[in-house]
Amino acid sequence: MQLVEFHLFQIPPLQIVEMNELTEVVVVAGPNGVGKTRAITALLEHFQNPQNSNVHIKVSATSAAERKLWGGLQTLVTTDANQAQILRSYLQRGQKRGRLRGGVLNFDSSRSFENIQPYAWSWDFQDPFDEAIGWNHSFQPVRNRFQDVIHSMLRKVRSHKEGISDRALKLMDAGETSMPLQLGDPLEKFKQAFSRLLPGKSLIRLDQKTQEIQYRVGDTTLPLTSLSSGEREVVTIVFDFLLRDPQDCIVVFDEPELHLHPELSYRLLRTLRDAGERNQFIFCTHSPDIITASLDQTVVFIAPVNEPPRNQAITVREDDENSVVLNLLGQSVGVISLGKRLVLIEGEKNSLDKQTYGAIAGADHPELVLVPAGGKGTLATFAAALANVLHKALWGIDWFMLADGDAATAISDTTNAQNRSEGRLRLLPRYHLENYFLDEHVLAAVFAHLEAPLDSWLREPVRIRETIRELATPFVSYGAALRVAHRLRMTAGNVDLMPKVCHGLNIDELVAAFSVRRSEERNRLDAALSENAVPDAAREEFARLHAALTTDRETWKHELPGRPVLNTFAAKVKIEVGTLKRLYIKCAQEHERDPFQDIRDIFGDFARFDLPSSESAAPKTAT
Repeated sequence: MQLVEFHLFQIPPLQIVEMNELTEVVVVAGPNGVGKTRAITALLEHFQNPQNSNVHIKVSATSAAERKLWGGLQTLVTTDANQAQILRSYLQRGQKRGRLRGGVLNFDSSRSFENIQPYAWSWDFQDPFDEAIGWNHSFQPVRNRFQDVIHSMLRKVRSHKEGISDRALKLMDAGETSMPLQLGDPLEKFKQAFSRLLPGKSLIRLDQKTQEIQYRVGDTTLPLTSLSSGEREVVTIVFDFLLRDPQDCIVVFDEPELHLHPELSYRLLRTLRDAGERNQFIFCTHSPDIITASLDQTVVFIAPVNEPPRNQAITVREDDENSVVLNLLGQSVGVISLGKRLVLIEGEKNSLDKQTYGAIAGADHPELVLVPAGGKGTLATFAAALANVLHKALWGIDWFMLADGDAATAISDTTNAQNRSEGRLRLLPRYHLENYFLDEHVLAAVFAHLEAPLDSWLREPVRIRETIRELATPFVSYGAALRVAHRLRMTAGNVDLMPKVCHGLNIDELVAAFSVRRSEERNRLDAALSENAVPDAAREEFARLHAALTTDRETWKHELPGRPVLNTFAAKVKIEVGTLKRLYIKCAQEHERDPFQDIRDIFGDFARFDLPSSESAAPKTAT
């Protein structure tokens, strides 16, 4: 059985979610609060009682046995009362614990490893895999099923031994003196899956006396409870899955990445998909890795509620315009799962910058999700993509970008780029993010917090400022060189040899037109890079920065490269830069002068940003 269509209406917080042509893997993505889990819950409830008029589904048979039980029908739609009753009877028929055929298997997000109560042995050693279970057993939370899994495995081992004993006795009664030892291992599939999940570890036994699952690492034997919480979780899931041996089933999985390292999450999903036959998997996830890896299947992004109401389900494909733009920005399409307002953080150390920006923003703007986005090249791509895609709030998400002041070197006309972005692209008014960490008063508070001696110069703002200025002096030439190089690059620009008029020319006229353009470009470059232009620009910029530093104007803290200055200061006072930043941010929150006000204002603008209605593009939806 496979879900091929679903239609959800007015299931708060969802308004309309419709999707068709679903494949064997369906990934449901979207930001927090949009209603992903509610959509999955509504589907599960409908499978158990397909009468809710707010939910309609269409399922397709994946085996001949299903078609026979469905009266020869290939598909069932729950808008038809008779077909809905056929589906209900089919799903509520008797099933075996170890042979789930054509059902629904639910793995909710509550998958904690529970303490297993000892199994009370009796004289009944029937194969537990052949026992009938309630039709809705596989809909129950995983934590309520896992004790049954362990007890079933214990009983399986015991029933296997009883079977061997019965066979031996029968052979003895028949006069045999030996028996073949190709007896099989009832836990073999569990052992194989355990090794695939946790390379280097092997499941060795299920001890009946202690009722403890044991595994081996090297020469050491350990209990299952010694695994990490993430490892225990994937073992819990896979053992439950293997016990059911599902075929032709719909497997619903809420947040498979929860608590898991991405590699462990990947091994879990691969093990599940390899274990059964003709199963369909529906993943509700925030994982960019899972989303990106599933683009050859069905990826459904649930967008925020629209006005006027329209389908919130948007198909995400690898080759659409939005995905192409994200790739150019250094992002996988899975980033759409993170939030409704994404702020791309530019910077060579963007992951660290994200932590710093996040600490500065604090809890003031929880709707903003900060995403590292690489170096200056990303900034130019973002500026170019704004006009074509990003300003349309693709997939219901608003996009922004924040960069250090030095990123202006990546765009020839930063003012024009920021104006065209209508507030989506912002550059810090200081050269580096680290320039905001040079306030002497906040630094003095940091060292007071660190309990520097009362007579230490590190408690005196004036002395700290003098020291930073001394440390910054060698970087005047560096700062001047950066600015002059950028100015000359903008002046000289790229060579443009395209003739101004080239229509209807013969070859000689075309060659002459190119010659004119060559001479014009040569003259322009000679003027921009003349013998005097470069040294004059260097002297001018060096003098300006040097004067700002020697006269102690506040502008030197804005314009000189702050990153090497802060790093040099941290080395001098023997403190790790990351620690200094963390304490600085903490002390700045309590200081009367907020050194990060510029940044807080930018985040506030992003949070209050309203997309002009004339530019709000409706998302493409399933038909």
